[in-house]
Amino acid sequence: MQYLKPEIRAKILSSALDEFAEHGYARAQMRRIAHGAGISTSNIYRYFAGKEAIFAEIVRRVHEQVSALIANVLKAEAADGTNVQTAAQQIADGIMTVYLDYGRELLVIIDKSEGSKYADFKDVLLQMLCQRIKKTIFNQPSELDETVIYVLANGFLEGIFIIMRKEEDPQRIATLINRLVSFYFEKLEKRLVLSADT
Repeated sequence: MQYLKPEIRAKILSSALDEFAEHGYARAQMRRIAHGAGISTSNIYRYFAGKEAIFAEIVRRVHEQVSALIANVLKAEAADGTNVQTAAQQIADGIMTVYLDYGRELLVIIDKSEGSKYADFKDVLLQMLCQRIKKTIFNQPSELDETVIYVLANGFLEGIFIIMRKEEDPQRIATLINRLVSFYFEKLEKRLVLSADT
């Protein structure tokens, strides 16, 4: 068995990240990844079983960190005294932390994972946020239309990712996301109760 060089593996992952960011998982080609890494296509298979294994390695840390964030958010109880704005800020801060460490990888798993086993990643995040909003605002079953909560959560999450796609400065991204949290969630409990009463 030949020695696998860490620098070649790193070049493959770097080239693959570029390929997935540009073409997405479904349209990515091993030939282009190999070319970008400066190696033959057959040599890639000495390091990785295939495109799925490369993609999994690229998004692994993002998936682990966001999965931990989801678990922590869902464990939190509405009785912990956290209002929905604070809960949303905690979620946004968690996503921002992942972005600061793995920005391109996060956007690849969010935007470019169709066809991979991570294709539902964004939907899982969305469902977590919907559950947290319901759990935080309502300690008991509510008449509030679930569609309203879904639209609210979807708009908020998509807003975070639009900001991350369009902005480069981490400080500006954080500032805009904080504004987004305020826009969507400031006094939300009162706004939803008032709209439910009418």
